[in-house]
Amino acid sequence: MCPLEIYGGGLYLGILSVYDIQTRKVPRWLLGVGMAAAIFLKCFYKNSSIFLVSVGIVIGIMFCMISKVTGETLGMGDSYLITILGGFVGAWNLLYILAYAFLFSAIYSAIVLVIRKFNRKIQIPFIPFLMAAYVLWSL
Repeated sequence: MCPLEIYGGGLYLGILSVYDIQTRKVPRWLLGVGMAAAIFLKCFYKNSSIFLVSVGIVIGIMFCMISKVTGETLGMGDSYLITILGGFVGAWNLLYILAYAFLFSAIYSAIVLVIRKFNRKIQIPFIPFLMAAYVLWSL
């Protein structure tokens, strides 16, 4: 990936992380901007196969369906962002990013559960963990 894609993706995820931490919601227009940027960059740079990009999008759509079925335990904004990331980085890279994001969120959740005496009702924003995983992936 070119530096524009790496730094632009990191900046985008950073902005979304701030929204997610502050409001627990992500504006749909900001997700639309990310989708448009991902499509534009994929058309311009063409550095990954259309098959892997398509499978990455399908993985994201599966997360959207899981969100709907589980009553948005994983928020729809998070699932839409996973779909955008799937189209942006491709299937294998998306799986790598998701594995680290879930690992980071599990570690954080375990720490919060211990500190707050095992209160399972606490909701945590997921996009900051996606951003941390994206940064780790891009190194």
